[in-house]
Amino acid sequence: MSRALFSAFREWMIKLFIYLSISVEWFEASSGTQSAIGGEWSAFYFCCQVNVLCNKLNRTNSGIQHGDARSFRVHERSKWYRRRRLHYIISLRFSRRIIVEEGMDERALKKARVEGIGGGGKDEISKSFAASIMNDMMDDDDEEDIDYADFALDGDLSYNKSKSVDENKEETKEAQRVVVHFATMDGEAVGPRMDIPVNSSTQQLEKVVNELLNNDEKVPYALYMHDGDVASLSSAKEDSMKELTMSLEEAMKARGNMSAESIITLRFQPLSLYKVQPVTRCTDTLPGHTDAILHVSFSPDGTQLASGGGDTTVRFWDVQTCTPLHVCKGHKHHVLCTAWAPDGKRFASGDKTGEIRLWDSQKGNMVGRPMKSHRKWITSLSWEPLHANGACERLISGSKDGTARIWNVRLGRSMHTLTGHTDSVECVKWGGEGLVYTASRDRTIMVWAVGSTGSPKLVRTLKGHAHRINALALSTDYLCRTGVFEYGAGGNVAADGKPTQKAALERYNKAKKEFGTSMPFERMVSCSDDYTLFFWHPTTEKKPLLRMTGHVQAVTHLSFSPDGRYIASAGFDKKVKIWDGRSGKFISTLHGHVGHVYMVCWAPDSRLLATASKDSTVKVWEARNPKKAKHTLSGHADEVYALDWSPNGRIVATGSKDRLLKIWKN
Repeated sequence: MSRALFSAFREWMIKLFIYLSISVEWFEASSGTQSAIGGEWSAFYFCCQVNVLCNKLNRTNSGIQHGDARSFRVHERSKWYRRRRLHYIISLRFSRRIIVEEGMDERALKKARVEGIGGGGKDEISKSFAASIMNDMMDDDDEEDIDYADFALDGDLSYNKSKSVDENKEETKEAQRVVVHFATMDGEAVGPRMDIPVNSSTQQLEKVVNELLNNDEKVPYALYMHDGDVASLSSAKEDSMKELTMSLEEAMKARGNMSAESIITLRFQPLSLYKVQPVTRCTDTLPGHTDAILHVSFSPDGTQLASGGGDTTVRFWDVQTCTPLHVCKGHKHHVLCTAWAPDGKRFASGDKTGEIRLWDSQKGNMVGRPMKSHRKWITSLSWEPLHANGACERLISGSKDGTARIWNVRLGRSMHTLTGHTDSVECVKWGGEGLVYTASRDRTIMVWAVGSTGSPKLVRTLKGHAHRINALALSTDYLCRTGVFEYGAGGNVAADGKPTQKAALERYNKAKKEFGTSMPFERMVSCSDDYTLFFWHPTTEKKPLLRMTGHVQAVTHLSFSPDGRYIASAGFDKKVKIWDGRSGKFISTLHGHVGHVYMVCWAPDSRLLATASKDSTVKVWEARNPKKAKHTLSGHADEVYALDWSPNGRIVATGSKDRLLKIWKN
C-alpha cells in the first residue's frame, strides 16, 4: 500500500471512529442511560484499535516504532501524528508512567478515563486494559506480553460528578508540551527529539539525561537552554545559552521570545557528584600570630594549612588536630603573598623587601637560599601547573618594581625577566595552556608564551581598563592549584606517594573535554579600580568579549568557580556579584555585608561561596539561591583579610586583623 493511500485510509478511519464515539457520548448524555457500547467502544479504545490495525497494514509508516522492550514513542518521521495531535507517548523508561495523549473531544476522553474502558464505574482507567492495549500496539507476536500493569497513568484522572462540566474540563486540562533535544557541550545530539511537558523541572530533566546516557549512577547536570535545534548551535552566540535554573515554562516566559511550538536544545554539563556541606560553626581558634594574618591557604590535598602575615612568620598547621606544626622564621618584613606548589611538597612566600623564600611543608625548613632579584616588594606568586611540569620547579613572581620573574626553585635563581610594564605588576597567573599572564597598574595585561626551553615571548597585550588592575582570575585556576587531587575522589598518586604529571594531565584533559569546544577552555576575568570587570579569551583574542559593569566602587578580588560555571567578584561597595562563567553575563548581587568585601572563595563543588569582609564576618551563600546568605559566621573581633576553603570541602579557614586563625566546619 502506497504511503499516500495509507495515510488517507488511516485519517478516514480515525475520523469515522471519533464521530461515532461522540455520537455515542451524546446519546448517553441525552438519554441518561449507559449504552451497551458506551464503555468499551469509547474514543480511546477506537484510536488504540486503529493504531493496531495501522501497525499490521504498514509497520514502517505507522508512526509507532519498536524500541526498547520497556519504552516506545512516536516515530520522529511521523509528521501526521504531530499535526493532528492524535498520537501516543508511552514512556516507561524515562518517567516510569504511562502517558496517553489524545487529540479528541475532551469530554469523551474524560468519560473514557472515568469509566475505565470496560465499565465498572471506577475512577481510573483499568491497568490491565491499558497493559493489553500497549501489548497490542507493540504487536509482538513472537514475544511474551510485557507486564505494564505495575505502572499507573500519569496525571489526575479523577472525575467529580458534582462539579460542572467546565470545572472538570479545567481540572483535567493537560499540561502544554514542547519539543526538546538534548546535546553535549560540544553540540553533539544525544537521543531523539522529545515531546515533554513544558512545566518539567530541572531535576526531572536531569533524570532524562541520565537515562539517555544509561548512567548506572545518577549524575547531576547543569543544563543550558538554547532556542533552536542542534544544527543551529554552531552559529549561536554564547550569550544565547542560558543556564536553566527553573522549570522550562518559567524560563520560556522569562525569555519572552519562545512559544510551545519552539524547538529547544538543552546542553548538559556534568557537575560534581559530591556535595559540600555548608560550614556553620567555629570549631577551633588558633592563636600564634602576633600581627594581622594576611594569607591562609590549604595544601592541594587539603591536609595542611599555611598562614602568613604582618609578624614576618609563616606557620604550618595540622588540619586534623588543629595544632601548629612549624613556625618558619626568616623574613624581615610583612609576608605579602604565598603559594603552594601543586605537588604539595613546597610552599613559597614573598615579603615587602622583595625576597622570596621556599619552605619544606613537612619539616618546616627553608629550602635553598632566599631568592633575591626584585628591587621592591613582592605582589604575587604563581607556580607552573603539575600537568605541564611534573618536577614543580618553576615559579613566577610579580613585583612593585614593574617586572615579573620566572624562577627555577631547584637552582634558586631567576631564569627570565619579563619586562614591558611601566608600573607595578599587581598580579601574575600561570595558566593551564602554557601561557603566563601579568597585570599591572599601567592598566594593561600582558600574555606570555613560556615553553620548557627558550625565552618567554610576548604574545599579546590586553587593553581596556581605565584604571589600575587589581586582580586576575582564570577558569583553570582550581585545576592548576589542585593538580591530581580531585574533590571526593582523593588523589591519583604513584606507588611512592608522589603525584604524577600523567595523572594531572589526564584530569586536566578530561575537564577540558567535558567543557566542550564552543569556546576556549581557559577564560580570564580582570577587575580594576575603574569599578568594572573585563571578560577575556586570552588564548585567542586580544580584545575583551564583555565589559562587566555593576559595582559602584573599586573591585578588589574575584574568582572562578572550580567547574568554571560562575564568577564571583568582591568590591569596596560592600557587594558581591555573581556572573556567568561562560559568557560573563550578570546573574545576581549578594546583599548582606556592611563593610568592604575583601575576598571570595568557592567550595570545591561550586555550589557554595564564602565571602570575607571588613565587618568581621564571613558569609556562606548558595550559588543557585543567592537572595540571602545561608549562614553568617561571626567570631572574629576585627576585619577578616584572608579566606580559603579546603579542597576536600570539609573546612573553611579564615585569618583576621585580630591575629587569630579560625577553623569552621559543618
